[in-house]
Amino acid sequence: RLTKTYEMKSEPDDFDPVAFDGPEIVGSTGCTINWKKGKNVTEKVVKKKQRMRGAKGQTRIIQKTIKENSFFNFFAPPQMPAEDDMVDEELEALLTTDFEIGQYIRERIIPKAVWYFTNEVTDIESDLDDVDSEDDASSTSDYDDDLEQNENIVANE
Repeated sequence: RLTKTYEMKSEPDDFDPVAFDGPEIVGSTGCTINWKKGKNVTEKVVKKKQRMRGAKGQTRIIQKTIKENSFFNFFAPPQMPAEDDMVDEELEALLTTDFEIGQYIRERIIPKAVWYFTNEVTDIESDLDDVDSEDDASSTSDYDDDLEQNENIVANE
């Protein structure tokens, strides 16, 4: 089960209540994903050959783990600094973006999760497109309808 919780502060500052812009993100906590060995898609193991110092012709293989871009990185949120440290602009922008992505997932993806899983979401979207195109078609002239009927008659003969 994947979960993520946002901690928010929604009270105005006692010393400057006029500057209150609404709720503020104080932090977030994600869940720990227990990956099976070799299946972690958020990390990539890079193997590199390196010559050994002092030894002629001998090489060794160095393994390095690097972070890989993945949807699952969303559940490992950025760490907040200690309370007495100030949050810099870059971290604040990162937290805001993280929160917006969480809101988007909550409002747009989760309600349609079963449709995405059963691949029906494309059918629903195409049905919505058909409804839009029918609205556009209703504004065309009767000439197009007559032309279409004549083409059907010719095709049937």
